[in-house]
Amino acid sequence: DNPKPGQVLKKNVWYPTVPDYIDRAFQAARAADQHAKLFYNDYNAEAVNAKSDAIYSMVKEMKDKGIPIDGVGLQAHFKLNVDKGDECSSDVTEQKVLKAGENNLDELDSETDLYRSPIPSNWTSVCDNIKRFVDLGLEIHITEMDVTVSGSASMSEKLEKQATVYKEMLHCCLIHSPKCRSFETWGFVDKYSWIAADELPDLFDKDYQPKPCFFAVANELNASQHNLHNSHHFTHD
Repeated sequence: DNPKPGQVLKKNVWYPTVPDYIDRAFQAARAADQHAKLFYNDYNAEAVNAKSDAIYSMVKEMKDKGIPIDGVGLQAHFKLNVDKGDECSSDVTEQKVLKAGENNLDELDSETDLYRSPIPSNWTSVCDNIKRFVDLGLEIHITEMDVTVSGSASMSEKLEKQATVYKEMLHCCLIHSPKCRSFETWGFVDKYSWIAADELPDLFDKDYQPKPCFFAVANELNASQHNLHNSHHFTHD
């Protein structure tokens, strides 16, 4: 069964038979290792939307009840379509993904689309989403980022737009450093991606050559380090 709007959990081997199974799992994990970082990790929840609202409500309730949780992982699988003359669009909409669920995959072009988010129309929504989890005292990790590209635009234009997506996602993480503590990609070379290599999802191409998205990420990291240095630099008489 698919979840109702605003509901995180789908029917599974645990739910609804054990409705608090996530709480119990986190408690058991803490009992097993007092020093382990405990994260809830999910997809299609990078921006403020129905799913991230539900996740926020769930982890806030966990915190309020004293359930041990240290952070939230945002998988950040994005699907980008760039057609000639278009700024940037996505052929996966939030509504389409939420409607599909894991038991209605015919709503999507492929099963992997279920895990891929539309490109945010406003990256402020992603930054705001990260902030509200950070404000709960949680860490944020970007856990599985990749950006597939398709469309009728030129290859250089598609790779440029892809680089922008990587840059903007990293930027939203960095402005909430040190609470956004990890930015991880799901693989690093297109040739061995979980997505078809011709969708070009990773930082390096099939020949292990860095793509524009690699340099966008490197430049954003360098700019962040420069800004951090300047924020601690002062002069005196």
